[in-house]
Amino acid sequence: MSGKVTVKEMKHDGLVDAVASTASFFERHRLPLIVAAAAVVTAAVVFAAFSYRSSSRKESAARALSEAENREALEAVCRDFPETPSAPLALIQAGALSFSEGDYSAAHGLYLLFLERYPEHNLADFAQMGAAASLEAEGRWNEAIEAYNRLIVQYPESVRVPEAVFSRGRCLREAGRLDESRMAFREVMANYQGSLYAALAADEFVALGYSE
Repeated sequence: MSGKVTVKEMKHDGLVDAVASTASFFERHRLPLIVAAAAVVTAAVVFAAFSYRSSSRKESAARALSEAENREALEAVCRDFPETPSAPLALIQAGALSFSEGDYSAAHGLYLLFLERYPEHNLADFAQMGAAASLEAEGRWNEAIEAYNRLIVQYPESVRVPEAVFSRGRCLREAGRLDESRMAFREVMANYQGSLYAALAADEFVALGYSE
């Protein structure tokens, strides 16, 4: 007897039935499958193109930021690449540059714009500090006090809190609120011992005593 399996016997083999069934399925659904495959390929191409474009945009923004030499160039990065990580960095650098140039009003506005656009950014506390310092530099003592208070309340873990408390004390002194100023300097000395601002606060506290 031959060891070969006849075609008739093969028809009862489960594997053959499965293959036949699959072949029949592809025959019936050939066009929809081709369309579906084309859709998958198209989606993959679009995703790849988007990823490349996104990466290219980030690179262009980073290059523009590194080459920016003035406030106008920094503001252009924010305007032209708003969706990239370079945009908030350019905006806060524009604020810092304006401050260093003595344009405190512009600096204040740029810092506030940063806080409006990027409230959860890890440089938000820096922007709040910049906004408060800009007000102080303009001699707007009571507004600066409130701005420093805002930093202390909203960013209690910020490394800038000791400076904010000290600066608030300084503004309180300039505003003639001497008792509150002493309390602020005392707070710095008590809570931030060993820091630069504790030493500065001690000097200010002593100076207030002599001023009476």
